[in-house]
Amino acid sequence: MKTIAELEKDYDLELDKVILEIKKKKAKLVLLQFPDGLKPYATAVVDYLEEKTSAEFIIWLDTCYGACDTPILGNLEEKIEVFREKWLGKTRPNGRLITKTSVCTDCHGTHNYIPQNVKSDPAEPGWISLFSGRNLKGWETAGDSIWSVKAARLIAVPDTSKQRNVIRTAHEYADFQISITFRASWPVNAWVSLRQQEHISGPYVAIFDSAKPTAQPGSIWLSDEKLALANLRESVVERLTWNTLLIEAKQDRYSTWLNKQKIGFCENRVGSGL
Repeated sequence: MKTIAELEKDYDLELDKVILEIKKKKAKLVLLQFPDGLKPYATAVVDYLEEKTSAEFIIWLDTCYGACDTPILGNLEEKIEVFREKWLGKTRPNGRLITKTSVCTDCHGTHNYIPQNVKSDPAEPGWISLFSGRNLKGWETAGDSIWSVKAARLIAVPDTSKQRNVIRTAHEYADFQISITFRASWPVNAWVSLRQQEHISGPYVAIFDSAKPTAQPGSIWLSDEKLALANLRESVVERLTWNTLLIEAKQDRYSTWLNKQKIGFCENRVGSGL
């Protein structure tokens, strides 16, 4: 993925003017529209603008044939306000706490999907919520990486010495579900380790892509790095916006879903933990 400095060598993005206009109008919600050639770099632009302003950004992924081809949004802001009124201070099914800065009603709503046959209500006996959206209670970090919670998101500052950011549950669980909403500047090197113990490596679910063997995010690898379940459907991966990865562990059986689509399941006999 190109950096903003590299992009500005090829494109006149005028991001300084964009930042100035956002601050001038004190905009809280900004829709960004990109021509097809720039769509692969949309998330890099958003990341840059988020660092420079306090606004929230939505990426328009429909067609764009020029400056006059502006999207008709209708009552988008009204829909967002209705969404906030309904969910403010409450937790969405994916475990995301809705705050005053939450603006996305689709990628953090529709995509965050729990199959009807999968029980996931933390209020049910035996179930607890792993992430409150407010703090890191119940989690611990490893190495020199620094994790925090901002706007109900887990934020990591890279460990420059090892270039790994590790966060794990403080306790072990027999059965669990974890739903992760993520947006990536591809390629990435990230995964979710399961049943990880001090001297025992468990299986892990990939957020990264694998070329050999071919496997997309949502694939399950065993502790010996053998591929146990391969997601071969590129069509279910959102490259320009948010993805939701759902993982379910029932004893030795592991199942994954990516953006509502079930990838499959596999079995591996190792210990407990997450």
